[in-house]
Amino acid sequence: FKQGVLRNGQVAVKRIKNNHTIDEKVFQREVNSLFHVSHKNIVRFLGFCSHTEHKAIENEGSRAYIYAENRERILCFEYINNGSLENYITDELRGLQWDTRYFIIKGICDGLQYLHVEKQIIHMDLKPANILIDHNMVAKITDFGLSRMEENAQTKSTTRVSSPGYTAPEYIDKGKMSVKYDVYSLGIIIIELVTGHRSIPDSNNVRRRWRHRLHKSGKETLFRCQQIEKLIEIGLLCQQDDPYKRPFISDIIRVINELESTDSKISNTNEKSRISNPNESTIGQISPYLEDDMLGIEPLELCFPFELNSQISCSLKLTNETNDFIAFNVETTSPLPYCIQPNKGFVAPRSKFGVNITLQPLDKAPQDKYTGDFIVRSTRVNENLDDITEDIFKREEGKLVDEVNLTITYKAEEPQVDVPLGSPIISDTGILHGPHVSTVLSTEAESKISASSSDEVIQFDPPELCFPLVPDKKVLSSVKIINITDLYVSIAWSSPEENSAMYAVTSSLLIMPPRSTRWLTVTREEKEDAVKDMQFNDQVFVWYTMVAEDIKVSDLDSEDYKEYKKLPVVLTKIKDSCTTSTELIQFDPPELGFPCLNKTSLSSLNMVNITDCYVGFNSWSFMGIDAWYTEPCRGILPPRSTQRMLVQCVPKENEAEEDMQCKKSIFLWNMIVAQGVESSCLIDQLSDEDSKELPVIFNNKISSPFTSASGDKLIRLDHPAGLAFPQNKTGLSSINIVNVTNYYVGFRLFSKPGKDAAVTYHMFTEIGILAPRSDQRLAVARLTNEKETQDTTYNDDKLFIWNSIVSEGIKVSDLDGYISLQIEQSIELPLIFDKITSSTSVEVIKFEPPQVCFPFLPSKRLLSSIKIVNITDYHIGFNTQVDETNVALYITEPPCGILPPGSTRELVVTRVAKEDAPELEDMQCKDKYFVWSCVVTQDVNVSDLIRYMPEKERKELPIVFMETSSNELIQFDPPELSFPLLPNQRVLSSTKIVNITDQYISFRVCTKKSNSARYNANPSEGILPPLSTQVILVTRIAEEKELEGTQCNGKFLVWNGIVTEDAKASDVIDNMSETKCTGFLILLKQQTSSSISEELIQFDPPELHFPILPNKKVLSSIKIVNLTDYNVGFNTYNRPTSVAWYHTEPPRGILPPRSTQKLMVTREEKEDALKYKQLNEKYSVWTGIVSECVKDSELSDCMAEQESKELPIVLDKISSLTSSDELIQLDPAELCMPHWPNKEIKFMVNVVNTTDFYVAFNVYIIRRNAARDKIPAAGELKGILPPRSTKIGRLNWRIDETEEPVEDYFVWSRVVTEGVKSIDITGYMVEEESKQLPFIVNNKASLSTSKELIQFEPPELSLPLMMMPNKPLVFSVNIVNSTDYYVGFDGYNLKTNVAWYFTQPTGGIMPPRSTQRLVVKRVPKKKEELLSECQDDKFLVWSCLVSDGAKAKASDLDLAGYGKYKGSKELPIVYTNKTSSLCTSDELIQFDPPQLPFTFLPNMRVSMLRLLKIVNVTDHIVGFSAWPHEENSASYTIEPDAGILQPQSTQAIKVRRTPRKKDTEDIQCKDRIFVWNGIVTQGVQVSDVGTYWKNEDKELPIVLTKPGESSSR
Repeated sequence: FKQGVLRNGQVAVKRIKNNHTIDEKVFQREVNSLFHVSHKNIVRFLGFCSHTEHKAIENEGSRAYIYAENRERILCFEYINNGSLENYITDELRGLQWDTRYFIIKGICDGLQYLHVEKQIIHMDLKPANILIDHNMVAKITDFGLSRMEENAQTKSTTRVSSPGYTAPEYIDKGKMSVKYDVYSLGIIIIELVTGHRSIPDSNNVRRRWRHRLHKSGKETLFRCQQIEKLIEIGLLCQQDDPYKRPFISDIIRVINELESTDSKISNTNEKSRISNPNESTIGQISPYLEDDMLGIEPLELCFPFELNSQISCSLKLTNETNDFIAFNVETTSPLPYCIQPNKGFVAPRSKFGVNITLQPLDKAPQDKYTGDFIVRSTRVNENLDDITEDIFKREEGKLVDEVNLTITYKAEEPQVDVPLGSPIISDTGILHGPHVSTVLSTEAESKISASSSDEVIQFDPPELCFPLVPDKKVLSSVKIINITDLYVSIAWSSPEENSAMYAVTSSLLIMPPRSTRWLTVTREEKEDAVKDMQFNDQVFVWYTMVAEDIKVSDLDSEDYKEYKKLPVVLTKIKDSCTTSTELIQFDPPELGFPCLNKTSLSSLNMVNITDCYVGFNSWSFMGIDAWYTEPCRGILPPRSTQRMLVQCVPKENEAEEDMQCKKSIFLWNMIVAQGVESSCLIDQLSDEDSKELPVIFNNKISSPFTSASGDKLIRLDHPAGLAFPQNKTGLSSINIVNVTNYYVGFRLFSKPGKDAAVTYHMFTEIGILAPRSDQRLAVARLTNEKETQDTTYNDDKLFIWNSIVSEGIKVSDLDGYISLQIEQSIELPLIFDKITSSTSVEVIKFEPPQVCFPFLPSKRLLSSIKIVNITDYHIGFNTQVDETNVALYITEPPCGILPPGSTRELVVTRVAKEDAPELEDMQCKDKYFVWSCVVTQDVNVSDLIRYMPEKERKELPIVFMETSSNELIQFDPPELSFPLLPNQRVLSSTKIVNITDQYISFRVCTKKSNSARYNANPSEGILPPLSTQVILVTRIAEEKELEGTQCNGKFLVWNGIVTEDAKASDVIDNMSETKCTGFLILLKQQTSSSISEELIQFDPPELHFPILPNKKVLSSIKIVNLTDYNVGFNTYNRPTSVAWYHTEPPRGILPPRSTQKLMVTREEKEDALKYKQLNEKYSVWTGIVSECVKDSELSDCMAEQESKELPIVLDKISSLTSSDELIQLDPAELCMPHWPNKEIKFMVNVVNTTDFYVAFNVYIIRRNAARDKIPAAGELKGILPPRSTKIGRLNWRIDETEEPVEDYFVWSRVVTEGVKSIDITGYMVEEESKQLPFIVNNKASLSTSKELIQFEPPELSLPLMMMPNKPLVFSVNIVNSTDYYVGFDGYNLKTNVAWYFTQPTGGIMPPRSTQRLVVKRVPKKKEELLSECQDDKFLVWSCLVSDGAKAKASDLDLAGYGKYKGSKELPIVYTNKTSSLCTSDELIQFDPPQLPFTFLPNMRVSMLRLLKIVNVTDHIVGFSAWPHEENSASYTIEPDAGILQPQSTQAIKVRRTPRKKDTEDIQCKDRIFVWNGIVTQGVQVSDVGTYWKNEDKELPIVLTKPGESSSR
């Protein structure tokens, strides 16, 4: 098609040149028919031109000419300037709205029906390129009829020309043509319009994506959801390969019309029926969207305004409106250098997440537009998921994974210049015969009209009153009246009677202050007898008069207005105005639903402007009904737009439920308004006749919405019950709010400061929505300013939580308006103010040191530490922050935290220079490091502090560089000595002396005589190498007369000086002077409990017992108990005079207050010790109170005798001694292993205690490697052997291909006392006290040619393929030991099997060349559809070699549970198909009779015998085993109690009942007999099923009958 121009407009031209296939008569007939094609969805045919000429062409090779006919035809159609449909094809998430797409699809169908039914024309090339869209988005089919004319009404075509992707398969294969060809193309177009692509869609995902978009825009309705589902169904039906299965176009139109006819039923009748009858179904109804389960992505087109060699960024906002966590992944397939931060992550429930995408600098511009270079994938995940992997986004059945392609553009968006309010644009072509031509005023927001020298008093802006021309409709417009004088001016209004319309204003009189502006709102309504074509000269008069300042409107009358100014009226055309309907707006949904509760509730709806005009609205309700609040309460709707409105219902107090059920409504005044009218002009528009009623429906779906304890509240304030703040400090507090209803409850936290309040409040989570029965913690910060004093009162300082029931469609962002600021619907939060008296300073923390110090090495990564000290009696929260302009990064660990009262926290600050930072030329650091702090309550979390750091509350901490060549030689860490204040006690503390120089430093400790206590240091002197550290232990010895309140004025002085490398500490003692000393403070901490007993520790037991055993180590244990409320250090040591060494584990340590620690003590006699004599030795333990900074490793030199406690040692003489040096013996003495490389073998070893003492043993392994690693043996092979006892151990062994063992076994042993436990000897693996287990490899050749230990007989198992699900199956198999060794075996169940396999026996040991019969019962794990499901099951038997000694101890070895997959052999299972089953039920057996009767003989104890037949009702062999219940009132003897039934066979069994006592008068019998039954295979014996399993039994009821009574009762 080409564009052409005629005198009366543009046309579309199609040229058909040199076309000889169309006969002239056929062409004329078809063109004639095109003239009669007239339909709104068909491009209108305007005419044609035809030209034929004959051209003489010389024939080559002769002088003759050939006269050729040159034929040219031109067709003219109406010109559609909005492009073709292919320009509007997008996916579900972008592009045309659903209503527009549905409107286009319906138009195509209407046009196609017109061609097929009324004109019998087949289009033959229906595709989006041949469907044009006009400016009203009406679809118009074009390029039709031409292919049909060429084929001359044939049903088959020999020359097949078609458009790929839209051609019916029968035309491609056979050239067959029919109307079903167009139907096939229509189906492709429908799917393409609904989904954005032509491929067969995933219907569920398409519905989800449309519902997400509709839900997001507030346009989701049941009707739209049904439209989507039905059109997908139609589109797929049209694409059937068989043309006879495709519907006719008339059928499609009929379905669409039926769909629209049910709309009113769905939205009205069915909805009302559903409310009144919840259980009654509605036809054609689709369940509403309970929750938007997709991730919202904005924008869908990434815009990068490209600049050469510049970095460009674009932000992506992800919104999660669900109650679940959503994982996302953003990836790109573009070759361009993009950086995505972050490219994956989690979006928490009902939250937003930002992703930044940066395009790195490029030296040339990329192509304008890319589609699909960015893909956002998302899916719901579990809250506890740690990491995001690719597997999360794999599509699986039952799992939804969304993929959204993003479009990219590299052009900068054109700035949108909004037309300012008060500056309307008037179309010059739209003025109807007006006397004045409107001009466009300045684009400023408000006209600046200065006073002129003329006599004008007022001016109009704009200079005329403009109304849109809408016949038979009321129209509203407005104009600004500007007082351009310095006096007060009164304004009045009048309209001449000769006007063609009636003009009215809301307020006809007003008084304007000097230089002020007022809006004048005017309503225009055409008169009934007005002549439509008359010359239009309407105007109105604005009267004015100057008045004094104290004059009121009521003081004036019409006679006071002498002057007026004309205000011309101008009408503007509205193109293609669709205002034939009596309504201007519609509601979606058509009625508003609220729960039937006497509670504030919030709902929402969409107001839809269905016209091409601007429509103003204003909400109102009648007095006397419930209070209604709307947001927005008034506004202007642009043409064809939608506005979301929130509606809050506040019922009357104590209103009954039945009263609420009465029909109530709110009203929306609505009227067409001129462009430029502001919403504030509509505040007084409340007329009933111009309003539309919005019905309100109250329903109660939840029978019990509140908990019994909640009363009538929606939310409950949980612990704590109020927000606590310090009165004169900035504070942070939190409170938990709980939704006690079964509804969604919205909330908003806001403050109402008092008149003189000197504080402000900051809410971290200001608004939100609570799911039913959920809770949320709210954190609130209270900021003080300089005005607040200690005496400030806060009686009028208040915080409120607005709360209301909200519908599920309400979003969190909806609550950020004036509706949620109503105190009447809010709960006041209790505020508790605590006056801080513990500190007179305004500070709550201090820093030690008061600055962050780094050595002057700015290019290095530097570390520093500071201590932050809470100097109050309150919890203090802190947070650190740095300035973005810093030349370095400062990383603090931890970055924030909460300090308990009086506590200290160390912060480690790492300085990392930025890459692009300039080098520092001097030591002056301009970087800024801030620490914010405030009082917090105990319920505040550390995470709350991350988001909050007001600038005025933070404190700057200086950053200082230090020279490495400082005047100081040493530093102390920590910088002071801290001791608890304990009168008359010795207390130990420690500090580190750090040499901070590159020199050798000598030091010596000296203290001043003025100290109130003595201080002993260890070591007291020494020499520190360069940059080294020395730990010094300092003992404080308080004076005897020292009181608890003694003030410490002492100083701890350390002399220090540079010395040579070969100097000694004693050489520099004479050079000490106080001027060369470095001192640091001594801090005494007051203790809450200072009472200490004379002893610090106790021993339990009070003495240590050892048996006298020459040349033997003996292990004993004792508990050491801290009797104080302080940390007590201890150190054990030996006295030189002792006859034995005492080794303790642990040798030293620190006991927390009131704690206990167990010590393991080993006694080892010295070589010259006296033998066999009762001795009383002493075991010394140094103890002392220590400060918190002391470590246990620093106590190794603490052995002061006056500070030690002696533990008596008692040596017990024994009556008999062992003659052997060995404590244990191993049986067998050596372990013989067969020669079988890489095969595991298990050994049984007896560990025998050969003494009269308790002996501990521990088996461990030493690897044969260079390190000789020691590891405990598997199976916890350790323990305590009582005297002369034995314990069995199991060992695993393996040799490698070199025939050498890879490890050796050792058994450690030692005599122990009775208090030692098995757990105490963990880790005792002393090789000198151990005995190695000898192994001998037997090189006897195995008679087995196979590498396998066992074989199966038969080699494969044949099982019936049963049609009886969930039944046990029993089969037997022989396992053969094919070796000359003992072999252990055990069954093994794979986790992937669909059934369990139980074996009898479960495990055991087989002698060489022996056979073991296994009976296996198969039990399905769950109900199977067919037994064929188990064809992937594997029956495995694990096996291993065992030692010869295990043959007599198979029960002790107990291999059950040792089975594992590695080392197991599989028994192949083959299933045979049994085609029929004679049993129609799922039972294998039946009883005859179905219940067992016995005669009831009261007061007699007589046994009775009955026969019972067990019937096999299947075609399988069935085994059974009968047993009586343990709680039966009588004993039952069953003979036989087990058996095997052939297919369709019967077996009789005898059952004898013997009462345990005489039967009473009660004839009711609760006795039961159970019969296990299961399918068995050939070879299974009766003895194999004799063991019953209670899980698959069938119950046989027992009944008692009276003598002579029938047993059928």
